[in-house]
Amino acid sequence: MTTRNVNLLWKNFRGIRKLNTINSEVEFGADIAHNVRLSKEKSGQMRSIRSSGWFDVFTTMTEPVIRLFSANISGYTASEQLIAFTLDSVNHRINVWKILDSLGDSTQTKIAEFNFTTDADVTDVCMTQWGDRLGMVVAFGSNYLGFVYYSADAAITGATQMTGTDWFYILINASGAGVSCPLTNITSVRPYRSRLAVNGITTYSTGGNSRETIYGVWFSEAGNPFNFSEDPITDATDTSAFHVETGEYVQYIEEYHGLTAFCRNRSYNITGTSQNDIKVLPLTAQGVFGNAVFTINGQCAYVDSWAHNIFTLRDNIDGTIGFNDPVGDDIQDYLNDVENVTVNVIGRRVRLLKYDGQSLVYDVDVREWTEESFPEHSRAVTFLNKEYVCYGANNVLTINDDWNVGRQQTPNENGYYSHYRTNLIWLDSQSSVKSHLYPFAIILEPQTSNDFYIKFTTDRGESFEAKIYRAGYTNVATYSNDDNVPSDGSQFVIDDDDLSGRVFFTMLQTELLITAERPPFWRYLQIDIYTTDPAQQFNISGIEAKNTVITDELLEY
Repeated sequence: MTTRNVNLLWKNFRGIRKLNTINSEVEFGADIAHNVRLSKEKSGQMRSIRSSGWFDVFTTMTEPVIRLFSANISGYTASEQLIAFTLDSVNHRINVWKILDSLGDSTQTKIAEFNFTTDADVTDVCMTQWGDRLGMVVAFGSNYLGFVYYSADAAITGATQMTGTDWFYILINASGAGVSCPLTNITSVRPYRSRLAVNGITTYSTGGNSRETIYGVWFSEAGNPFNFSEDPITDATDTSAFHVETGEYVQYIEEYHGLTAFCRNRSYNITGTSQNDIKVLPLTAQGVFGNAVFTINGQCAYVDSWAHNIFTLRDNIDGTIGFNDPVGDDIQDYLNDVENVTVNVIGRRVRLLKYDGQSLVYDVDVREWTEESFPEHSRAVTFLNKEYVCYGANNVLTINDDWNVGRQQTPNENGYYSHYRTNLIWLDSQSSVKSHLYPFAIILEPQTSNDFYIKFTTDRGESFEAKIYRAGYTNVATYSNDDNVPSDGSQFVIDDDDLSGRVFFTMLQTELLITAERPPFWRYLQIDIYTTDPAQQFNISGIEAKNTVITDELLEY
């Protein structure tokens, strides 16, 4: 049997010190002769740092909050408002509240109420213009649309003033593209030129009992976002309402080079200002099921649960729109079911938040995903460069970057609050057996709260919880907090509960060194580092494996 030694090194764990900063990058190094390699095609795992999403209770509502929206309504004293939609199940009513504005006013003020015969949901919200009134259009997932606006003088005909305020609202049944055909299943609304564009379904009578179902995008009359009545023969003017058929249900519409309508099998780019000059360009790609759309770093991207990926659009030289290669290969399991997803863009980060509380944040600069968890039925919004989340309870929460007294977290299904996982690692040879002559060395930084566990998983699917050692003791934690920490050092403890056995480290020591029990023989190795205490900062600056032996021996499988 022949052997050779290599050294494996992880260094510069930037961002682990404060997980929610989403600034993680790992540099891999080894000896010159034998490089460290990551087997992405075999692992199917993303390299990620996971944090569980710290949040504070920002405000408590009197009713369950089902959606948040960041509004910018001109004419109002504070132009930016955080809007909450709540559900009154007793009266089958959707209530609309202003809960925060850019002046710092956090008074809960009811600004609208919409009554239904059964419980309703808020499926989409956008800003649009109605005459000289700028306001919010609300879709309820049916054939009803709501409009909420602020006015200190006159009301739109048919609108109701909310008692004690200068807010007005109106609920309109969006009539469809025929004389008496209702337009329903409205789940996506967008302003388009001087019109409102909505997705939907309508059914025409073709004589007798025959019916024809039409899927597509409907455009309101110019200047009137709620008049969708059209007669293409007698009313073919530049201001009349019109629609575009797609042949299948439109999942989502987004402004991009006009308007892009996303369907499951084919999407459409729509340009033009009226039914007299409308142009429709079919788009095809590996998947075109636009469950959510966002623009970041100058690119328009959409989330596709049918293809389990994320695609970005590009402008072709011939003026058409094409699709770049997918960018979600590492997170396809997460994208398996994203029919109801909130997308937040925060600077150069984008958050995908599923309705079950699972969340991923993508950092454009380091090109890495971070996982977070929130309560079920979560929906989030960015307001004044902060993120707020609701989850069908009475609370509106503020997402924060790190731990503080009173802040909350939700662990993942394994009870982990923070989690780092490598891809499968292999050294030089896919078939040769690897082992370690020495334990893994873990370098910590002082003056931090740090309580973590390490698990090794081999290609055989065997997992091993690694023991962590320091100075002859079997230890699991490095611990400090603001109330009980030396001014010039950190503490090392024997276990989570007992601080009496701690070892003091002076701040003159720039690094703290501990070791993790080496894993057994392996061909491929995956390393998990995780915490089960929500107050930990998970502060690791590097990991080293010295004298890893590669043999020519083959394991029997």
